[in-house]
Amino acid sequence: MRSPALLVMFVSACTTPHVVCPTPPVVVREPPAPVVAPPPLADARPTSGAQCWAKGRPTLAPPQPATDPAPSCNALDMGEHAKVEARVRKEFVVYEKPSKLVVDFGCDVASEQVREVVFEDGSGHGGSLRIVRFRREPDSVIVRMIDSAHYRDAHLGIRTATVDLAKFDALIASSRVALLARPHLIRLVDPKRGIGIGGGAGSSNDFHLALAIIDLEGKVTAGQFTGYSSSLGQERSLPLRLASAPIEQLLAATTFRDEVATDADRQMFMAQFTRTMRGDPYWWVKERYVALAAELGTLAAVPTLVALLDAPAGASEDRTRAAAVDAIIALTGWNARLAPDGSTRSPEATIAAVRADCAL
Repeated sequence: MRSPALLVMFVSACTTPHVVCPTPPVVVREPPAPVVAPPPLADARPTSGAQCWAKGRPTLAPPQPATDPAPSCNALDMGEHAKVEARVRKEFVVYEKPSKLVVDFGCDVASEQVREVVFEDGSGHGGSLRIVRFRREPDSVIVRMIDSAHYRDAHLGIRTATVDLAKFDALIASSRVALLARPHLIRLVDPKRGIGIGGGAGSSNDFHLALAIIDLEGKVTAGQFTGYSSSLGQERSLPLRLASAPIEQLLAATTFRDEVATDADRQMFMAQFTRTMRGDPYWWVKERYVALAAELGTLAAVPTLVALLDAPAGASEDRTRAAAVDAIIALTGWNARLAPDGSTRSPEATIAAVRADCAL
């Protein structure tokens, strides 16, 4: 500790005239720097959607119900069974000899209490696709048809008619047995003659057939075929041709009237669109469904359409991609091909914008 005497002498010296004392240093205190929060991490979730979903976000389709591994099968009508088997044996082309044609039958899941029947047919060369719903009423059957063609005689129309209930029930009783036919050849060999002979025949007729019989509980007996007329594919195509023939004859003999699309038509289309896209549709069937979605789809189709944008390159895939963008624009009302400044986006930029804004 300093002595008081020394402290007094120092003060006295600093106050004595003509003595210059050093100025103590001035320390300037800066205000504390503001605390800046770090920038937030980039959010991987979509932050937009304002344009794609301006009309509202869709309700996604529920997951596809699991298929019963051991469904209860209804008994087949004995008379219809005999008639279908006889027709199969008559029309099946035995392309390999020696062999034996076996005609089995699948499981008839839907009961006789039919609620509705949905039928599709189309041609790949003409780009045609018809989707027909037969709805069973107490005293008649209401028919609603989506009739479309893309190439030859291009058109899209909604047509409706009423058909006789008894005639319809008899027709479906026959068609459902034909739909369940499972013909197949068992190859045989004659040890004395060695290897047999085989061959096949085909044509350029590229067609599509699908038939679904739905009962009051929602159980379905269904089948479909898309491809070319060929003896090598007749195991799958012949049952569909036999089951569809009476339905196509009924449609040809029925007088339809044109109508505008209703919400029920859009619901029917969306049910078929969802079912079709959940599977692995033939390329031209997929193209037709995507094109029709622009006219008859709902916002619920948009997530499926967005997923199609990621398909690999290819002639059909590229057409489908362009049609999917067209459908998304039509359904959402947002022209993704235009940038905010009004310029036209490239196809790649358009797809990127759709992916970003339409993600769910």
